[in-house]
Amino acid sequence: MTGHLNMGVNVARQLATSAEHRVIYLTSQEAADKKLDKLLGTNVEIMIEPEPGIKIWQQLTDNNYWLETGLLSDGLLAYEKASIIFNEMKSIDNLDSDNQLLDQVLAVVKPDLIVTDFSIVYPAIARSGIPLMRIWITARLTGIGDRLLPPHGSGLPIDSKPEIFAEFNEKLIKPLNAIWKPYNNYLVSMGCQPLPENVLFPIDNCLNIYAYPKEMDQLYEQIKPLPKNVIRFDHMLIESDFDGQEFIIPDKLRDKSGKLIYFAMGSICASDRQNMIRLIKMLGKSQHRFIVSLGNRLDDYSLPDNVWGQPSLPQLSILPLVDLVITHCGINTICETMYFGKPMICLPVFGDQYDHSQRIYELGFGIRLDVHKCTERQLLGSIDSLLTDKVMAEKLKKISQRIQYKIS
Repeated sequence: MTGHLNMGVNVARQLATSAEHRVIYLTSQEAADKKLDKLLGTNVEIMIEPEPGIKIWQQLTDNNYWLETGLLSDGLLAYEKASIIFNEMKSIDNLDSDNQLLDQVLAVVKPDLIVTDFSIVYPAIARSGIPLMRIWITARLTGIGDRLLPPHGSGLPIDSKPEIFAEFNEKLIKPLNAIWKPYNNYLVSMGCQPLPENVLFPIDNCLNIYAYPKEMDQLYEQIKPLPKNVIRFDHMLIESDFDGQEFIIPDKLRDKSGKLIYFAMGSICASDRQNMIRLIKMLGKSQHRFIVSLGNRLDDYSLPDNVWGQPSLPQLSILPLVDLVITHCGINTICETMYFGKPMICLPVFGDQYDHSQRIYELGFGIRLDVHKCTERQLLGSIDSLLTDKVMAEKLKKISQRIQYKIS
């Protein structure tokens, strides 16, 4: 079992408990120390990567990297941010080192099934002949492209003309090909089948699963139905996710008037200290109350009277209590917020966040704003607008009931 996100952790837990399989979760020491508390007390065995670990992903999980490259700023367009990430993945030296590590692990573990959230193929896995299940860590645009679908990470409207989609894709061809060509040559040299042109992970030879609420995914399904080996879930939460500690509304907010709102930008996006402070100052002028997931760069910032926050918060315990969510629109937060039927103000920063935000806006589940350029009037006006939208509230309530009924 490999992976680093909540989805992978929950799949591991479910396999080890409900299905009673022996599950070995391969991860880094850093992730084991900080992010795998949900595996404590389960039958999942944690296997720490031997040094040097899966190097190809280390930069992409480093908050400083995102700040230093400008990926969190407003100075780059969506396709330019995608190009920077592509460039980070192009080192074949790192890929070969990581592949040797996986060869060693598979020789020791000898699994009957490999579950991974990697977005590229490793020869060690491809040549093993072991059945493979891949978790898409974003939604369907990650793995299923079509000239009639918006390109992954574009945030373009679903009803845009195909030539608009083609124009975005054209801007990515050169940086994508710069990765694909040496990567494909490497795979062939290692005895693997060649890849389709500019495809890093073909989906045909494995089971693919992803989380996305049906009501959001339906726009894609109408245009490009899923292949039989791709399965969508409304979420990848399991019942024990809701057995955590009760969240008590802080004294600072408890006796104040106004609706209760949750503001969370994810650990990476919250690293943009300057913009987080700008947004929090705006919220300080609202008549409502705010619970904020601050990340690790706002420990010395004095919050307004109507704002309370901590570096990290129990999101699943907070969401049932609030009336609205302000979010960067990462896939986990999208699924969890839809589970509880809350409207969203979307502030996307990079990648699939643009796509999720646009779908939420198009379907009438929330409002999309520019995270760097939205004004105080736009942000506070959007909050008031969503909180008084009874039609939207009823629609989201029915979606929440449908999703929750399915697992009750």
